[in-house]
Formats: sequence, C-alpha cells, structure tokens
Amino acid sequence: SEEVRKWLKGLAPDKADGPNATHPRLYKKLSTVLYIPLYTIYQLMFQLGQWPSEWKHSAVCPIYKKKDPAEYSNYRPISLIDVPSKMLE
Repeated sequence: SEEVRKWLKGLAPDKADGPNATHPRLYKKLSTVLYIPLYTIYQLMFQLGQWPSEWKHSAVCPIYKKKDPAEYSNYRPISLIDVPSKMLE
C-alpha cells in the first residue's frame, strides 16, 4: 500500500486525464485518502483475476510528428488511460 501512496504523491499534475475525466491533480491531492481503497481494489483484482471494464477504455489522441500537418500520416496516436489503470500497469 505504501507503493500506491508514493506513486499517487509523485503524479505529475500537468499530465492529461483519461476517459473518466478525473485529472491526475485530484489523485495527487487526495493521495493520503485514496491510496488504501486503491490498494484494496488492486488486491481484489489480482485475487479475482479481473480487470474493471471501465479501466479497459482509452481515449486515443493524434499527436503531430513532423512535416505537413494536413497529412494524417504525420500524426501518431497516443492512448490516454485512467490514472488508476495506468498506475497498476
């Protein structure tokens, strides 16, 4: 559980949020309250061998790479996932 607390406290507040629209800044500010429930959820996930279906979704965003911005091949996709899912991965 201490690892979960440390990870929450170390979150970068300027990073993007995932599909649930809960910003990492909120997780960081509430880290002293959230780390035990998150740790409990992670333990249950491992015991049951199940991943919450809500955590399987991602928001895919195109990121411009180089050259002509009008060409779709000049973008690369990134997947934004929710903070709890990212943390467990």
